Amino acid sequence: MKAGTLNHIKTKRLKHRLKVPLWQAAGLLETLWQLATECADEGDVGRYSDEEIAGYFEWEGEESELIDALVDSGWLERDDECRLRIHDWEEHAPNYIKDRLKKRKQRTYAKSDGDTPGTCEGQPGDTEGTSTEKNESCPPDVAINQMSNPPNPPLTSTSTSKTSVVAVPDSIEEDDWGKAVELCREIRDVIPVNSQDDRSLVLKTAVLARHSPLFNEDDLRRTLDIMRPKKRLDNKAKYWTGVLKNHFTDCGHNLNRWLAIVQVPDAQANPPPAAATR
Repeated sequence: MKAGTLNHIKTKRLKHRLKVPLWQAAGLLETLWQLATECADEGDVGRYSDEEIAGYFEWEGEESELIDALVDSGWLERDDECRLRIHDWEEHAPNYIKDRLKKRKQRTYAKSDGDTPGTCEGQPGDTEGTSTEKNESCPPDVAINQMSNPPNPPLTSTSTSKTSVVAVPDSIEEDDWGKAVELCREIRDVIPVNSQDDRSLVLKTAVLARHSPLFNEDDLRRTLDIMRPKKRLDNKAKYWTGVLKNHFTDCGHNLNRWLAIVQVPDAQANPPPAAATR
């Protein structure tokens, strides 16, 4: 948190608007910035619904009360493009987020000059194809203070290559599903699987961790470490997807493009129901 934030008029306004002590108002701001660094690194937290934002905060009151207070106090602002955006996010973002945004902008400018056609909006390093899909999940990029050791440091891959020169293959087929299933168990210990889409995401991510040059098993476990403390999120899979997207965006790639090339056998995607016990 920047020096002077506690005594800033906007913090006092938030404190009085919600009728909370100063320490709690400061905690709300830290949480807001943490949400951004983990899931919306351009400050566009409005990609999530008010209910999802309040769930991230573990806010026990009405979600509209929290959002309106953050807007009225000046920490959030209404935005036509992304609904809600953090005011002056570029000032509050940690240095590694500022560097990430700077590099992303440079890649976008380079590609607009014709170096690499077919970029995806919000995913400037996508190396092939064209997409208008925006980075919606989080659970991509994130948060907050000016400390030298932020609570959730950026993912640092130990993979052999993380640059946009990595070619996206036509397909990836898992040669040993036993090992992938072991990774799936690690994921499901942290990320609840509530739908077929969630199951597919878990399976494909496990395969990517074994075969993608951009994302290995250590990278996978780092994303789970980010999610592990967030026990009260209603949709952990969505926030986790955002964390994954951030990692691939940092590598100059589009997560969705990589997920699309993973080949999941029907037996893995649609396992038979467990036998009934008597």
